[in-house]
Order: sequence, then C-alpha cells, then structure tokens
Amino acid sequence: MHKYAELLLESYQNNIDSSVADTLFVLSGNNFDANKEKLIDELKDNKRRFIISAYQTIGVGQNLQFPIPFGIEPIHINSFPKHSNMDINGIYLDNPTNIIVNIFGNNINEDEFIKYIFQLEFIRENGDFSLNQFKSKLDEAFHRYIERYKPRRKAEDFSNPYNTNAYSRYLNKIIIQALGRICRTNMKAPKIHILADASIRKHLIGFSLPEDVIPIREYTALLELAGKSTNQSEDLIAAQNRASHKSNQTATYIRRQLNTPWTNQSVKKWQELREQVLYQPGIAKESECNINWSNIYLHLLNPDNSYYFSHENDYDDIEVFFTDDYGKREIKEVSERTARLLELMKIDSFYKLFTDSGWATTFPKSKLMLTPPMFNNIYKGALGEVCGKHIFQNLLNIPLLELNVDEFELFDFKTEQNVYIDFKLWNDRVAVKANEIIEKICEKMKIVEAEKVFVINILGSSNTPFIPIPSFDGKIIEIPYLCKNDKIDDFALKFIVNEFLK
Repeated sequence: MHKYAELLLESYQNNIDSSVADTLFVLSGNNFDANKEKLIDELKDNKRRFIISAYQTIGVGQNLQFPIPFGIEPIHINSFPKHSNMDINGIYLDNPTNIIVNIFGNNINEDEFIKYIFQLEFIRENGDFSLNQFKSKLDEAFHRYIERYKPRRKAEDFSNPYNTNAYSRYLNKIIIQALGRICRTNMKAPKIHILADASIRKHLIGFSLPEDVIPIREYTALLELAGKSTNQSEDLIAAQNRASHKSNQTATYIRRQLNTPWTNQSVKKWQELREQVLYQPGIAKESECNINWSNIYLHLLNPDNSYYFSHENDYDDIEVFFTDDYGKREIKEVSERTARLLELMKIDSFYKLFTDSGWATTFPKSKLMLTPPMFNNIYKGALGEVCGKHIFQNLLNIPLLELNVDEFELFDFKTEQNVYIDFKLWNDRVAVKANEIIEKICEKMKIVEAEKVFVINILGSSNTPFIPIPSFDGKIIEIPYLCKNDKIDDFALKFIVNEFLK
C-alpha cells in the first residue's frame, strides 16, 4: 500500500505535509484505543489521514469525529446548536465479506457450522428460500461438515444465499453502520465523498428502510445513485415462500396440539381459536389483527379473498401461490367458496346465527388470511360444529354437551344419553364416506364408551339422496346431510328425531 501510494502521489509531494507512512493510518483491533486517540489528535491538527479499517472494528459505538481544526469553517447542517467536533469528510465502502459462513473452506469447525444453519433458517424465515431450497442447502452443509462432496443435480441445489433479500438487508445494515461513523455531528466539510465498491450496488437497488426509520442523508444519496428496482417477481416469490413457511408451522402446531394430552387451559385456548377463525377468516388490514392470533394468518402480497395451495399427505410440505401460475401441481383453494360459506349463508337461520354472533358471513378483500391448515382443519370444522349445534339445540330440542377434557376432540359433542356427534362439512361430490374412517371411529367409541355415534354432514347438493348409512350393528350412523337446496331439510330432521326416540 505504501509503495503504490508513493507512486500515485509522486507529483503532489509539495502539497503533502506528511510521509505516506503517516498519511495511511491503519486502525485495527490491536491497540485500538491508543491508535484512535492518536488519530483524533492528528485530525484535530488538520493533518490529512487516509484511515484503513474494517467494518467490524469501527462498528456500532465507535465515534471518529474530531475537534474542529483551527482555521477550518465547516458547514452547520441543521438548526441544533453547533457541535465543537466535526465529521470525517469521506468514506470508501468495500464489499463486506464473511457475512455468511464459508462452508467451502477446509475443516469447518462446529461453531461455524451451527452459525451457518442459523443463517439458512433466517434466509428461509425471510421468504428467500423455499422449503426445498432450504433442505438442499442444509443437506449440502452437512456434507461439507463431514467433508463429503454432494453433486448438484436439481434447480434448488444451485440456490445462492448471497443472492437473497435477507443477505441484501444485512449488507445494508452494515453499510448504514459504516456511514454512521461519519455522521456523528452537525458540522460537515463542504463536500462529502462517498465511494462504494460496484459489487454492492445490486444489494442497494430498490432497497428501502421501514417508514419509522429516518435515514442519514449520506445513505439516502447512496441509494439514489444505485437506482430503483422494478423486479416484482422476486417480491412474489418471497411472499409465497414466507406464506408456505408459516403454513407448515401452523400444520406442525395443530399436529402437536392434537397429540398432546388436553388440559383445561389448552381446551380453553383451542375453543378461543375456533371462535377467532369464525370471527376473522380474513383480515383487511394488518393493523386490525390481534397480535395473539398473528401466527395463524399468512400475508398476501396484495389484498384478496382467496389464494391457492398444494400439499402432500396430511398437510406436509405446503406450498402457497398468490397467482394461478402453479404449474402441474394438484392445487386447492382457500376461499369462501371452498369453505361453502356462501351456501351456508343462504340458509336464513344460519345467517342470523352468524350475524348475531359476530362471525364473518363473507371473506373480505384481505391482507391476512388463514393458513391452509387453519382453514381446512379448524375453520371448516368450526363451521360444521356451530351450524350442527344450532340445528340440534334450536330445531330438534336436543341439548348438546361439551366433551370432558379427557375425551376432548375425539368427537364434537355428546348428549345426556351418551350419544356422540361428529359434524362434517364434506363436499358430497367427493367420495368421503364414514366407512373409510370406520375403524378410527370404533377406536374412539371404545375410549369414550359411547352408546352410539352420529357422523353428520351439514350440506348436501341438490341431487344427493337421503340415504343414511348404518355401520357396526347400527351403533355408527352416517347422515348424508342436514341441509339441501338452501334450507334445512325436514326429512333429515325427522329421521334424527326418530333415531333418538328409539
């Protein structure tokens, strides 16, 4: 550095009052405090210094302002009282390195390996990696840790953590912190020099700070020079990835809750969850969402009242789509139509029940909507339960009791006659029959020692025949519908009354 500096400054020697060795000032971790004090004294004496340091060395908390030298008249940039110190008048921003752990070096130690896994998880949480991309990079990391080579075969194997929004955000944080070192006072040189490595430009393009953060002017100028991004596809992919991740988290929560012994407290929380999804299957504005329920909703890219998703098995590996560009996947839709809410609300007594209870009668254009597991497993189940309970208690005069803690969620309700009820909101155009789950029902019957079980579908299509299906010597009865053609079916009600009179 000294050699090249001497060559560059050879024709300016008469204008430089210090040797190159003094002008190039290295500010490192070794003897930092003493070196910094020496530097400040030299700047105070109006000596030209070219400071070489690292982002980490002069990070948060380090102040490099210096007393205003005699004869210098800096610019007072605001209406606050003038500082007695002034700021350094220039900075060069190199491309930050070692932000992400390099797993391709030799002998990755355990701490680096763990840190890299956390970094991958942060990238996934930010929506920059899909579940498959995350799994691929995680698998690659384990291969590198045990010093094995993993060939790249699939598209997700070529995902690069350095080409993500999460990486860009962290890099911007470092840049802001570095610029902050020359923005500690309101006394400035007439001209501020900001030079930056061209390779960081792609991370600055289109970047914006939250509205409640006031940027320093030097950083704003750097962003303006970088330019604005018009790439909306990256925003869409990131939003879908975040929604998919949130959906998988809620699926895990539901499975864990159903496989954990119930307590009075967990039962109460589960019932509150059912009430919440009925009240707000979609939320128009994020500000209208109670923070206690934020984990059950995903964020749509733009306000809407539906979206698509795909999944494997029992809601494993969920993928969410905010457009109809989902390829050849077998997809499903989250909407008021697929919840059959529109059909239910055509029945006057249900509409009155929902409006009196404060439950949603439509899906509004929303910024937040229930995740697919919450929609299918909780919301649709709750719809069936409240409609079925309303018919039993108000039209059939058959009181329904809540289940005890030790039998909670095995069925929906029970009666004083030890008859258990399971309400369903099946689509009768799709073959979902009780005989497919008969073994499971029998197991649950033994647990609760039920006399009889009714499996009751709420809605039937116009051409569905009323053919109840008895099983297990008549102890399990499937009822195809309670409502048809936009009204509660009298024939179905009569059949249930007769069964309870036997």
